[in-house]
Amino acid sequence: MKIDYTSFKDVNLKGKKVLMRVDINSNIDLEKMEIRDSPRIRVLALALNQYFKKSAVIILAHQSRPGRNAFLDL
Repeated sequence: MKIDYTSFKDVNLKGKKVLMRVDINSNIDLEKMEIRDSPRIRVLALALNQYFKKSAVIILAHQSRPGRNAFLDL
């Protein structure tokens, strides 16, 4: 079964506010406590660039859960 999703390209966002919730959950370099290169972040950056051109954007994001090795303050 194919599900059709609405894309930001399908909606007129000019002058609108967009709330975007993102699960980063990328690999972490535990020695440096830094996020490693992440395809998710690169794709997110492309999408955000499109939103910024059309509207105001508010981003909510998190990286894993506190207490686990993969947690890192963004």
